[in-house]
Amino acid sequence: MKQALSHFFLASAPARPVVRFRKLLGLWTIFYWAPRLPHATEIYARPFLRRVGPLGQALGSPLPPGWLVTSVMVLLVLAAGGVVWSQRPRRYHLVVIACLIFLHSLDTMMGRAYGAIGFIAWLLLFMAPYEEVLDEDGSIRPGPVTAQRLLGLLWSSVYLFTAAAKILEANRWNSGRAIWRAFHGQAYGDWLVSHWVDVPLWACQVGAWGTVIAEVFLAIGIWFPRTRRSAMVVCVLLHLTMTLNLRVSALFPTLMLMHLVLFIPDE
Repeated sequence: MKQALSHFFLASAPARPVVRFRKLLGLWTIFYWAPRLPHATEIYARPFLRRVGPLGQALGSPLPPGWLVTSVMVLLVLAAGGVVWSQRPRRYHLVVIACLIFLHSLDTMMGRAYGAIGFIAWLLLFMAPYEEVLDEDGSIRPGPVTAQRLLGLLWSSVYLFTAAAKILEANRWNSGRAIWRAFHGQAYGDWLVSHWVDVPLWACQVGAWGTVIAEVFLAIGIWFPRTRRSAMVVCVLLHLTMTLNLRVSALFPTLMLMHLVLFIPDE
């Protein structure tokens, strides 16, 4: 068991998957933060709109000047671009982490959902050998897979925890009513397919159980070569179904789908 865990976390493998993920995470971060730039003052520097984070509360909830928040957000976007396109991305990586810590400390909402996943991914990715150091034959030099494995476990845990939450919420989820209300409600539903098709309750109940099974399968099956491709297909179909039926940000499915490059071996 100890030897298997050591091989799982400490083995050496081609670094191409984490190089791809580094660039995708940098692009995703740009698309996440750039639209917020015009609204930086409203989000972070006004007492009635901002949600004070733990660091802000410890310091007495000070209001940062709007120019400071805007400057940090601009620096974050530029640093994320440096991670994507620079030949020395690690120095920009540190700037990204520093900017994210500052912004997360100001806003409690940033630590939820895909904002938290993206932040943790930046922290774990820093341990990865993603500099594209080449060997004499021109191939990317192999490196330890520790960060790649941790990023993969982070991704899998999202689906396992959401599946567990659905099972524990048996009254609303197993009956299919949670999906039915989401599809028919004005807040998230009545969108594209759910607007064109009146999805009946029995179909929502089937979908509820199918979602739980799919989440458990893809979270576990992604780690085994025989089921990896099927797990990837299930992941794409799951998020495609959500996107076509619910008014949810495209940033979340994009973040989850781009993690799949971590499981594609560099052959």
